[in-house]
Amino acid sequence: ISSCRRRVSLESLHEDLSVHYKALKNAMMELINKDYADFVSLSSSLVGLEKEIGDILVPLGQLQEEVSMVKMTVDTARGKLERLLAQRADFVKKKAALERYLVISQKIDSIEQLLRLDGQNLTSAAVSGEDSDDEDVLERVTSAFNELQFQVEQAENSAFVSAITPRISAITSSLQSGLQKSFQAGLVSNDSQRLHRCLRTYSAIDRTSAVEAIFRTSVVRPHLSPVISSRSSLDDIYPAVLDFVHTQCATLVTLTSSFQSSASVSALSTAPVESKSSLANIQGIDFLVNAVWPEVVSLLCSQTPTIFAAGNPDVFRENYTKTIDFLGTFERLCRTQASVKRLRNHASYQQLMSKWSLPVYFQLRFQEIAWALEEVLANAFVPRADQSGFRCAATCTLWSSLEKCWSDSVYLQALSHRFWKLTLQILSRYCSWASELQLEQSIVESGKESSSSVCSGTGSRPRSDSPSDYNGGGSSGGSSAGLTASCAQLVDVVLDTDQLLNKLPPFLSSEIQPRLLACNSSPQQISACVDGMLESRLALKQLQPKLNQLISDFLCQECLVYVESARTVPRLYRHTNRAAPTEPSAYIATLARRVQTFAEEYRHCARAFVESWCNASLSQLCVRYKAVVSDILVSVKKTEDSMQRLKRTRRSTVAANATTANGAGDDSAAADLSD
Repeated sequence: ISSCRRRVSLESLHEDLSVHYKALKNAMMELINKDYADFVSLSSSLVGLEKEIGDILVPLGQLQEEVSMVKMTVDTARGKLERLLAQRADFVKKKAALERYLVISQKIDSIEQLLRLDGQNLTSAAVSGEDSDDEDVLERVTSAFNELQFQVEQAENSAFVSAITPRISAITSSLQSGLQKSFQAGLVSNDSQRLHRCLRTYSAIDRTSAVEAIFRTSVVRPHLSPVISSRSSLDDIYPAVLDFVHTQCATLVTLTSSFQSSASVSALSTAPVESKSSLANIQGIDFLVNAVWPEVVSLLCSQTPTIFAAGNPDVFRENYTKTIDFLGTFERLCRTQASVKRLRNHASYQQLMSKWSLPVYFQLRFQEIAWALEEVLANAFVPRADQSGFRCAATCTLWSSLEKCWSDSVYLQALSHRFWKLTLQILSRYCSWASELQLEQSIVESGKESSSSVCSGTGSRPRSDSPSDYNGGGSSGGSSAGLTASCAQLVDVVLDTDQLLNKLPPFLSSEIQPRLLACNSSPQQISACVDGMLESRLALKQLQPKLNQLISDFLCQECLVYVESARTVPRLYRHTNRAAPTEPSAYIATLARRVQTFAEEYRHCARAFVESWCNASLSQLCVRYKAVVSDILVSVKKTEDSMQRLKRTRRSTVAANATTANGAGDDSAAADLSD
């Protein structure tokens, strides 16, 4: 009903319920008619039922009381049994503890007898570990000591263990003392069998760090302390350390290494191969990583702290490179990748690498390279003797800066990302400098000064900066912004930019990419570097249209004075009876010679560059010449109209003759301009 109340009207719902009610009523009537006899006898079958129920109530009560008594008895027996079981478990635990205490006591007594210890005074007698009998005793003591340690761990925090702790400590001290003497004796005699037994014993009692510490203090430190001192150089220190590893550590490394490569075996093996190959390797001990290397780092940091000073970048790089090479050689002496991984994760390894101030070194190199470039950009056209083939000092310095970033005397693999960023910054700085170059204003002024002599056709062309005149001294006058350049200097920048575009891809593939690949750079990183270089080349390429426009503007500006000379043509024919011209005016020939001279001056440039400069300049000159001629013709037309008006007002013969003469001069001037 609740689900239909919103979808069905009340009338429809009432009708449906009425039909359902009638169906239920009919079904009930059919059921009664079907089982009519049962319905009629239902009341008669219930007669006497209350009496029967009363008869069984008393037996049921008695049964309930009996069950309660049985349950109480069972609970009492169960509690008593649980207490007895708890007492038995406690007795069993105490018995096991007593048996463990007996075993511990027996083990301690037997170990003390083997070690000749006095249980009261806790003093050692004669077990020194220096002969074979003592080594057998130490092995028996080791086996018993392992069992003792197990039993003591099981009986931890007990009063008995606390009472016998001094005796256990004495046993441990005596055992370690004997093992130490045996280990040192094996080192002195270089006895592989003895060292193997001793190291196996240390591994059995889980005292591998102790034997590594003994080797470090008794062997490594006495040998390396005189070598690694403030008076020693790295050229002497690192070979001496490697020689020490080859001579003093070969046997131990062979005994504790699970993998033996042919190169490492030939480098380290000093004892007979037969005596070593028959001995099983002992795992869990690494003398090179845990004994030799920490001592080397400790002595380097304490005795030679000056090698980490970054004040002199050349010396710093030399020291760092030697250390990295030594570290690579030392890693190759480690027999397994696991050993190399332990070395790189060792605290002393991290300590040594953190000593090198690589950011400071890069900052010094950055200042050295960037300041040199900025100094040259301030006076970029000073002549320089350079073998790179560039003509401009700024480009020469740019290229030398790029080469310096990736040279063997400056580049460090750990700073590859920083030097790559500096490379892009250098290229960007050069693009910024070149994009701000402007043409000298003095060139325009010098062109204007010679316009009067050119108009007559007898003067010479104005003197301009040429490759032969260019000394690279920058601007000779005019702008004080320091970013002006002569035409010859702009040509040098264009040629250098074109050469730089050609030299960058080989430089990237031959110098930069191999070094980035040596850093295990991913293909995505290499692709990003190539994209960065492409963007820098695109920025350089976008400089050329502006520089070409400046050069064409220079040529156009020089030739513009000849175009302006066309304004003097009407004066040459006005009030004269000169014949109509049959040859071009002198300024046209002078303009053509100037363009030809410009092309000859820069014949060392690519023909495409010279043609583009000349074509762009001539296109601008044509537009300007058309405007000048249009102005002249308009002026001549106005003059002719004015003279016609005078002719109508003044009917004199003199005026008519003058008008006739002037008309002929204007026609000759128009003919000269059209020619």
